[in-house]
Amino acid sequence: MFKYKDFLENKNSYRWNKVFWKNSICSHLTKVFEKEFIFESKKFTTQKNNFIKIENFVTDKYNNGKLFYDGNPIISGKILSTNKAFRIIQEDPKELGIYYSKFENESIHDINELVIILTLTKENHKSALNDLEEWFKELKN
Repeated sequence: MFKYKDFLENKNSYRWNKVFWKNSICSHLTKVFEKEFIFESKKFTTQKNNFIKIENFVTDKYNNGKLFYDGNPIISGKILSTNKAFRIIQEDPKELGIYYSKFENESIHDINELVIILTLTKENHKSALNDLEEWFKELKN
């Protein structure tokens, strides 16, 4: 039922979980909006012109570059052209069971943020992708 249920105990599972989120978010948004989406980091830049860049929004690392490994956030991003961002906080299924919640938050930098808190099930994953699609709906143009 739960995907990557050991992500808080297993660092490899945690890292694969992050890759899963990045790939599924980009794939879903690319399919829906018919524009290519990519997560961009300081290590990776691209020269492509026809894409929408998702930049990091909330840090998930200490100053030394090590991951928090706590799921807060498991993934985050902002799309500057929309003045919007998102953060997905993944919780331990052993503590919460099946859980999904979301709310909007206005940050101090005038960027509106969608915060999704969940335990990772197939249904919750689908809900998160659909909520991100709705959140960035102005990109349909």
